[in-house]
Amino acid sequence: MFGWLWIQIYLSNTTVMTCMCSASTYYFNSNANHTGSADVVKSIWWANWTHAGSVAMGSLMMALIRVIRAIVESRGNGTANAAGKCIMCCLACLEDAVDYINLIAYANMAVSGDSFCTSAWNSFILNLKHCVKFYFAETLAGMFVLIGYLF
Repeated sequence: MFGWLWIQIYLSNTTVMTCMCSASTYYFNSNANHTGSADVVKSIWWANWTHAGSVAMGSLMMALIRVIRAIVESRGNGTANAAGKCIMCCLACLEDAVDYINLIAYANMAVSGDSFCTSAWNSFILNLKHCVKFYFAETLAGMFVLIGYLF
């Protein structure tokens, strides 16, 4: 069961990594005079060969958390059920945090080509340095999406 879950998450994360590498090649192939193109074949190669171990590492962390959540899911009496719900809530928060760290690490790997741990650390530090700017940009983008929904 664990292997199936890990493979499922790995395939999903490989797709995410391919999309990020494609966006990265599009960005770096473009300039002021020329609109570049996304090199999808190179992105598939990077996601499935060059960074396969890094994608597997991120997928392993997600699979471990999901298996622990499945084990902890309680069906006991009132006190055990309440404790199980608290642990499930903490594990769901941890899963969201690891998913976000995977996402920013994959984005950094697509741009820099570094390993998973180096990319995760560099992305985390980048988010700490510019958290107010990122929050403002995300809020502004959310407002534009809301205006789009209204129209």
